[in-house]
Amino acid sequence: MSRPAGDADRKLLSAGRELLARKGISGLSVREVASKAEVNLGMFHYHFKTKDEFARRVLQEIYEEFFAKLSLEASEGTSAERLRKALTSLARFARDNRALVLCLGQDAVAGNRPAIEFLLKNAPRHVRIVMGLVRDCQKAGVLRRSPLTRVMVFLGGGVMLPAVLVAALERVLSGGIGALPFKLVVREILSDEAIADRVDMAMKGASA
Repeated sequence: MSRPAGDADRKLLSAGRELLARKGISGLSVREVASKAEVNLGMFHYHFKTKDEFARRVLQEIYEEFFAKLSLEASEGTSAERLRKALTSLARFARDNRALVLCLGQDAVAGNRPAIEFLLKNAPRHVRIVMGLVRDCQKAGVLRRSPLTRVMVFLGGGVMLPAVLVAALERVLSGGIGALPFKLVVREILSDEAIADRVDMAMKGASA
């Protein structure tokens, strides 16, 4: 059977990126994806067969783009420079995809099988890179020789968790926090400058 002409699959995947960040896998509607992509529902089933397979494809594309960038940025420089760049890449990914990360985590906690399978397949890949860089920094005397898991939790919590917390707040807050407009709060927490400052503090906090 020949492949239908056109770019229906790319339109669907593009629509899926936006809708997955808002709905998660569990809340995703195949009809809504097809409608947003302005593609016939039959074309969705032709290209992806099921909603779960479609979600896996969207998530994998997003992850592969991130992983390629992380691998490149963490490949040059001293051990400290490579770790700093890796942490910055992780923090920016978490910021730029914070709604999706939050939805994916909620789906996994709720027992959604595609979400769990995706995390089990992919999370170890970037964790291994960061762990290797942390070990190199420990050997070089840049980071304290605390147990690796403690250092990883400290660094990861400092650079990535703020983005997830902001995503959760964005769901429930519209006006602001106290006298501060919420957009200003987000900018203060998630700007490139804020990320660089947070990475610097995290590395200093774990320094030898």
